[in-house]
Amino acid sequence: MASGNQQEGINFLRTINKKTIAITVALSLIWLLFTPFTNSFFQMKNILVPILFTPIIILGALTASNKGFLQGKFNFKIVAAIILLEAMSKFIFAFSLVTLNRQSWVFIAIPISILIAFLCSVSMAYPR
Repeated sequence: MASGNQQEGINFLRTINKKTIAITVALSLIWLLFTPFTNSFFQMKNILVPILFTPIIILGALTASNKGFLQGKFNFKIVAAIILLEAMSKFIFAFSLVTLNRQSWVFIAIPISILIAFLCSVSMAYPR
């Protein structure tokens, strides 16, 4: 990608990510509004579980957008590293929580791993 086109690509990614944030924030609010209903349907006693999964909606969409941008630039090794980092961090956090006898908190490994993948994708998609 030529240097002039690279800036255009980054500007396009920023525009897409702004729209993605607007849509996913709206979806997250809807998710939060329906949390009491989903809790009763799935018979979950802890309302914290669906609330802590709310960032997955926003961060998952932004991470997918960033990975798509990187794939468009043919940075497949970086995308593979992001995917592996997400899977490994999920395993490490889940294993650590089980080892610390916090099995009831293992679910938190999923949003944490998605946050890590998001931060990595942002640092790779947006050059300094």
